[in-house]
Amino acid sequence: MEPTATACEVKVAQLEKKLLKSEALRQRLREGLEKAKHSAAATSELLRQHALLQQTAAQAAAEVDALRRSEAEAGERLAKAQAESERLFADASREREQAHAQLAAMQLQQERAQRAIADAKAEALRALSAAQKSEAELGNLRKQVTATRERVKDLEHRQKADHSATATVQGRLAGQRLAGAGCSTGVSGHSRTLLAGFSERARRSGDVSVLLDWRRVARR
Repeated sequence: MEPTATACEVKVAQLEKKLLKSEALRQRLREGLEKAKHSAAATSELLRQHALLQQTAAQAAAEVDALRRSEAEAGERLAKAQAESERLFADASREREQAHAQLAAMQLQQERAQRAIADAKAEALRALSAAQKSEAELGNLRKQVTATRERVKDLEHRQKADHSATATVQGRLAGQRLAGAGCSTGVSGHSRTLLAGFSERARRSGDVSVLLDWRRVARR
């Protein structure tokens, strides 16, 4: 019986040994399972993080594309703005040059206008002086005209008086010629010529004193 017991013990020992191995294997399996679980969780986390990273990368790529598009649009806007700025600067330069030219022209016109005003003032002063002088001369002329009119009136009165006296003298001469018709032989042809000449002079001048000159000449 002892061998049998020994065999059983050996068998039990073997079984225990197998059991221990099985327990150890089970423990390793548990540990492996735990590790696998942890690894699966880590893998899942990694997959989740990888998906997040891919999503983030896609978003980043989209943002990069958007930034590139924005940069391109900004470049286009910048180019347009620069072109517009250059155009505005060119327009402003032309307008500034035109303004300078207009200002120079206006200054020249102003100088000409000032010279014209000065010339006009000088001409006005000369005209005023001439007008004053002409007015003085006109006053003198008016005085002369008035004096001439008075002289003409006086001469007209004297002429009327001389005409009356001439008519009287001519009447007397006619009477004397009639009275002295019989004595006409005593008057020479020269005296008659003198009488005719002085009578004509008296008629033209209206001065009867000319006939007195004839008498003095005839007496000689």
